[in-house]
Amino acid sequence: MKAVTGVLPAAGSWAFELKWDGMRVVAAVGDPDQPLRLDTTRGLDAAARFPELAGLPAALAPHRLVLDGEVVAFRDGRPSFGQLQHRMHLSRPAEIVRVAPTIPVVYVVFDLLWLDGDDLTARPYLERRERLFEVVEPGASWLVPAHHIGGGADLLAAAQEQRLEGIVAKRTDSRYLPGKRNPAWIKVKVRPRQELVVGGWQPGEGGRAGHLGSLLVGYYEDDARQGRHPVRRRRARPPRRPPPRAGQRRVPVRPAATPPGRAPGPLGAPRARRRGHLRRVDQQRHPPAPQLHRHPRRQGPPRRGPGRLTAVRTRCLRPRFGLVAGGP
Repeated sequence: MKAVTGVLPAAGSWAFELKWDGMRVVAAVGDPDQPLRLDTTRGLDAAARFPELAGLPAALAPHRLVLDGEVVAFRDGRPSFGQLQHRMHLSRPAEIVRVAPTIPVVYVVFDLLWLDGDDLTARPYLERRERLFEVVEPGASWLVPAHHIGGGADLLAAAQEQRLEGIVAKRTDSRYLPGKRNPAWIKVKVRPRQELVVGGWQPGEGGRAGHLGSLLVGYYEDDARQGRHPVRRRRARPPRRPPPRAGQRRVPVRPAATPPGRAPGPLGAPRARRRGHLRRVDQQRHPPAPQLHRHPRRQGPPRRGPGRLTAVRTRCLRPRFGLVAGGP
């Protein structure tokens, strides 16, 4: 069962829990053929990824049960999905054994669906929680979090103060509907806000020419009267280069070395003083600076022929393009 996104309910009988920034897992525990199975939302068994939970069947014996919860990794005392990503995608046993001691996980159990042959999904939320506390004792790598009847606003304020993801409101009489998203569960997220000042923008370059390239925004620090507002620039991601057309071949990058006795050019490569083969025009490696200008001067008319180009000398304050000409 999944929650819908919404606002804090104002009326009704609701219980409130913290929202854990983890990986949703349904655990089947105590089966003789398979003592532990951890089913993800994609239907995959993740038991091998989290060896910390291998002791769960022995701790809950002789019961056979199905639990719902989240696998959570912590950083600085708070749940961190970014920290969990270093564990949840590992599949090779050697990597799992190596990383598990440095990034431990905890299985946070918040619902009980099945117990010793008794299907509890049709029971009210509070009854399922009561049975859960009776059966599951906290261990080194699993726990049952507390729930609060009422006081959702206070719990949300505490979650915001501690920079947690949010809270979940659940109706106290709600049934568990497997695989469905139901308004009987409402997740209320903590959304950090920041007032920003738009200072300007810069035009796009390369594939974004003619479009917005980046936006300059800033924010005020403690004393805005002193005019201290550091600017953070956010640049739009340029699109990928289009693939070469039919019959066209993309030229690979070949570094140019500086011959002995010759001073390097502005790009650390020999200056183009004679006609030769064009090696590379790399706009990705040497992005143009929008405030600079170039003054090209062509040496004679271009020669026509396959793979030939008359070199163009460019006098720049700083280079805009990595144009390297020379022999093959």
